[in-house]
Amino acid sequence: MYIKKNKDNNFIKILNLIKIKPYKKKNNEKYMNINQLKHFKKILYKLIKKINNNKYYSYNFKKKKIIKNKKINLNLINKNLEKKIINKIIYTIKKIKNNTFGFCEKCKKKIGIKKLEINPTNKLCTYCKIISEIKKNKNNY
Repeated sequence: MYIKKNKDNNFIKILNLIKIKPYKKKNNEKYMNINQLKHFKKILYKLIKKINNNKYYSYNFKKKKIIKNKKINLNLINKNLEKKIINKIIYTIKKIKNNTFGFCEKCKKKIGIKKLEINPTNKLCTYCKIISEIKKNKNNY
């Protein structure tokens, strides 16, 4: 079965830029404990910082909204993509605060630390993601 690549590859490129070491799980460590949540917050805040330093949108934490900078961007695709990425990151930070981060939004099972390190904004476990891709592909035909 072939699953079409999605926009998650953009996160992989960004994660390589922020240079964060993978989380080392300890024996008998509870899933999504304080240390793991701190690790993912660090990743998410570094992602926002990296995007803000290089690009045309920034997230104002006091006003809790995305602000368009005065710089002019000729490439609208990148601009929209960055805004979507920031929105995903903000949503994920809210999930961390609500203690729902790391669990599938459909079946409530664990997503997995390794998968979340590749893309910390994952909302679905592998199984639910495959099912949603299959349904999506069926609707396209």
